[in-house]
Amino acid sequence: MNSSNITTNIHTSSKEIQTSQHLKKAERVASFERDVWSIFTPLAAQLKAVNLGQGFMNYPPPDFIKDAARSVFSDTDNNQYSHPKGRIRLRKVLAKVYKPYFNNRNLDIETEIIITAGANEGKRSIFSKL
Repeated sequence: MNSSNITTNIHTSSKEIQTSQHLKKAERVASFERDVWSIFTPLAAQLKAVNLGQGFMNYPPPDFIKDAARSVFSDTDNNQYSHPKGRIRLRKVLAKVYKPYFNNRNLDIETEIIITAGANEGKRSIFSKL
């Protein structure tokens, strides 16, 4: 299958509908033959590393991770959803850390810094504003 073609199968109770879209790769990535997951997943397995990139594990986490999780969950100050833009304390720290990279300009934590749950959410946040 050509990687520039995306085929989506939609299953219904009575029939299967197939739709295709032909997408041209952006020039900056057109020469890429492999994605990051096809590189790092086998590498993590080879090196026996904890692969947190894809969100699945077939073995229990190490005790130090379970202990850290217990510690966090027992702290009742952190048992609520975060602000949609991320915790204010974290955004303030990030503004301070990144200030030198922006010619010592003060970054506005309300309009210039957002915390996301991952790269896809971050990209969606960016592209929804374009």
